[in-house]
Amino acid sequence: MENLPSNNDIPLITLVPKEPENSYFQNNVHVIKDACILHNAVIASYKNYHTNKAFFSTIKVYVPVDKLFAVLAISDDLKYDMQRHILTAFRDNILQNIILLYFGIQIANGNITASKIITNNLIQKYFNGDGPPYSKIKRDLISQYKKNHSKYSNP
Repeated sequence: MENLPSNNDIPLITLVPKEPENSYFQNNVHVIKDACILHNAVIASYKNYHTNKAFFSTIKVYVPVDKLFAVLAISDDLKYDMQRHILTAFRDNILQNIILLYFGIQIANGNITASKIITNNLIQKYFNGDGPPYSKIKRDLISQYKKNHSKYSNP
């Protein structure tokens, strides 16, 4: 019987959207892989785990140290690499990742506070489609991305 590959041998699928060479999003990627994602900090039982394919979406953005914990406080599904300045969201679909990245960069740029996002349950509202249309979210995300790069070009 043939040996099955270990998890380390299974290649990740990387989805890199075709962007113009000078695009701000040229180096940002979406990756799908098997993952066991813990959605709750306290686990009452194993049923709270979700084992599925998860999309990992990354964006190269600078998050100031004084805003880092606020960015990470809005969702357990956001991670930040302080050495490479990469903000990563991982959810079941890319649209949810884009929403998380959108709010993360809004906090990093000082446009909104984490407490306002949490108090008004904005992430869940956007996930449910009660926010602006996707085209506006993407347009705002790109605008905030450009603002972040011009403000923190040499962090």
